[in-house]
Amino acid sequence: MYGNLGSGFITSFWWVRLVSCARGEYVVSEAAAAQKMRIQVLDTANHILYKNDDARKGKFAITTSENNYYEVCFKDNSPGQGAVRREVSINIKHGTEAKAYQNLAQAEKLKPIKLAMRRLEDMADEIVSSFAYFREREEEQRNTNSFKIKAATRKCLTDFAQKDQLFKADYEISHDQSSTVKITVIDIDVTLQLLFTKENATKGKFAFTFDRDGHFDLCFDNQVRLGSGSDSIVFLKIKRGSEAKNYENLALAQKLQPQEIEVMRLADMSSEVLTSLGRLINRGEDHLITNESTGARILYLGVFLTMLLVMLTGGQLVYLHRFFAAKKLI
Repeated sequence: MYGNLGSGFITSFWWVRLVSCARGEYVVSEAAAAQKMRIQVLDTANHILYKNDDARKGKFAITTSENNYYEVCFKDNSPGQGAVRREVSINIKHGTEAKAYQNLAQAEKLKPIKLAMRRLEDMADEIVSSFAYFREREEEQRNTNSFKIKAATRKCLTDFAQKDQLFKADYEISHDQSSTVKITVIDIDVTLQLLFTKENATKGKFAFTFDRDGHFDLCFDNQVRLGSGSDSIVFLKIKRGSEAKNYENLALAQKLQPQEIEVMRLADMSSEVLTSLGRLINRGEDHLITNESTGARILYLGVFLTMLLVMLTGGQLVYLHRFFAAKKLI
């Protein structure tokens, strides 16, 4: 990152995962002797992790114990007017990029192939940890997924399920005696098959598995029983794939060790990532084929319209020539 700084400050933010290291290198352009530049590295609680009141050129490194945002602040502490604008350049690396593998190889006397394997293992751990973190964030958001349904209205949520992927939902509905809520889950792609239904739903769960990739509608009908009815509040928690599986029961059934269960969980998560990537690649290829086909059709249409305009223009010229010849104007 580069920036120009006069009498003021510039800030850079970055995100560091749990138990990760970050390294930064900075260079500040020269200025008058009395003009000093301060650099600080802070977390969101304003804890100072690194500080230099006369920053010119240097490095810093931090190791985190929790997920957090961090910021690097540069402030020009000029004593008065006449301050020279200074250029700041900073390069921040974290995770495997920040590790000094050459020093590690010398310390542990690792051969190049073992060092490369160590780097690949660290990268794989980072990918799995990042994926697990985002899955946890997604689950937290789903746990707080609540909405209100007005009396005598229907609300439907459309979702996508992959082939052979377990889909599980927990629901809890709050309403009074004047209304009841009906839940229906319908396959909307081909068959319009009813996957789940529940009259007078209050609290429960349901699960299903698709035999193909497809979309479905999850609908809540707030039906009036007495008077004008009342609003209902739905709390919905959705899980799919590996997060919907009960690995504790699986461990008891197959008498697996905790390490084996964790390996199975990571294998399922990796398989889901590969399946999702494959599906995205296929969709991209479909869009590319559609774009190429559309481009070819537009080209043929353009050529046809050009030829048609040339023929119409020639016909008009012939007609006008005959018309003026009949009037003996030419």
